[in-house]
Amino acid sequence: MVGFLTGITRSPFTSSILVIEMTNSHNIIFHLMLTALLANLIPPLATKHSFYEYLKEQYLDEVVKKETWPTTPAQNSTQIPISASPQVPKSEKQNRAPPPGN
Repeated sequence: MVGFLTGITRSPFTSSILVIEMTNSHNIIFHLMLTALLANLIPPLATKHSFYEYLKEQYLDEVVKKETWPTTPAQNSTQIPISASPQVPKSEKQNRAPPPGN
């Protein structure tokens, strides 16, 4: 379990601690740590990034897609980007009273 978890997440210490806590096998800490360290050497041969880095990239791609302006006219009426703010016409800005104390 430690070897597999370390290979996927690339975090040997965390993997060891998780498995120790799940199995309540505190007497094999050394063997689990050794397995985790050896398992951490294999994944770079297969792929450059860890599982968490792939999840991060996927999440960032989704966020960027949500923040972009809609591309079709039908979406313009229903979807407003987060960064959009209501525009106050210039005539209303000029008619506003100054804040008290100024």
